[in-house]
Amino acid sequence: MIPRPPVVTIMGHVDHGKTTLLDALRSSRLVDSEFGGITQHLAAFSVTLDEAERAACNSPNYSPIGISYPKAAISSITFLDTPGHATFTAMRARGAKATDFIVLVVAADDGVMPQTVESIRLAKDSNGGKYELFIIQNLFRT
Repeated sequence: MIPRPPVVTIMGHVDHGKTTLLDALRSSRLVDSEFGGITQHLAAFSVTLDEAERAACNSPNYSPIGISYPKAAISSITFLDTPGHATFTAMRARGAKATDFIVLVVAADDGVMPQTVESIRLAKDSNGGKYELFIIQNLFRT
C-alpha cells in the first residue's frame, strides 16, 4: 500500500478566516472569488515540502503527536478548507472524518460561536474520538 500524505482540515465558524489562512499558505486570493465571500464547498490543495522540511519530517526525532506515518510518506501535506456556515454541517463532518489534524480557526473579536462548538463536536465524534486539534485565534480579519 502506498502511504498517503497527512491531511489537515481547517474548520470553524463562518467568516472567522479559514479560507484567508489557507490563501496565505498558498499565496492566493480564493476568498475574493467566493460567491458572497462564503465558502460553499470542500476545497483541497497540497503543499509539497521543500528539502529542508522533508528532512525535518523524516528525521528520527520527528513524530507527529499520536500519528505514525512511514517516514518516506511525508513529502507533502494536504489541506481541506471547510465551509463555516450552519447550512454546511454535513460538509464539515466529511472533512472531520477524512483528516489527521484539525485546525480550528476562531476570530478573536467574535470568540466561540455556534459553528466553533459544532466543529469541536464533529472533531470529537469523527475517527473514534482520535484526532489532533489545534486552535488558532485569528486576530487579523479583513
